[in-house]
Amino acid sequence: MDDRLLIDSQLQEYRREIFMRVYIRDAHSQDIPAILDIWEDYMSLLHQTNSHYWKMQDAADAFAAYLEKTFEMEEVRLLVAVDTTRKVTGFTLSHMECLPEWFGARPIGFIRYMAVDKDYRGKGIGRKMTVDAVRWFAESGIERIELFVLNGLDAGEFWGKMGFESFMDRRFLDLS
Repeated sequence: MDDRLLIDSQLQEYRREIFMRVYIRDAHSQDIPAILDIWEDYMSLLHQTNSHYWKMQDAADAFAAYLEKTFEMEEVRLLVAVDTTRKVTGFTLSHMECLPEWFGARPIGFIRYMAVDKDYRGKGIGRKMTVDAVRWFAESGIERIELFVLNGLDAGEFWGKMGFESFMDRRFLDLS
């Protein structure tokens, strides 16, 4: 076996090992600082790839307050991925909403945020969080899940692998 194939094989084995050592659980208030660290990195990435995405100076405080409120909302689920050292390595925020009456007033699932710590990307954590979120939606009677994918990120490929299909092109006009 040539060296490159051996390295690829070892890397795949390492990734499987990491995947098995991360578990998904409901988030708690004490997870918010770690979630904010991942969110800050995520927001920087969004701004780099989509310059019209910016955040207010006190955005982290506002996002933390929003996360705190989600613990009281039955239709929202905030999950974290945690490794064996109890480090939060990713989070996802999903919620249920109802389509307008003219679309049948059916409930749908919506994955609002998903982000993985930059040092843990590509190791199956996003897939594991998605599987858990999809399971929650299915157990709640949801038959359709939607999400937004921003242009310029690798996320489109990830969501395609997870079975999500593109059905909308969202546009903007900057009036500043």
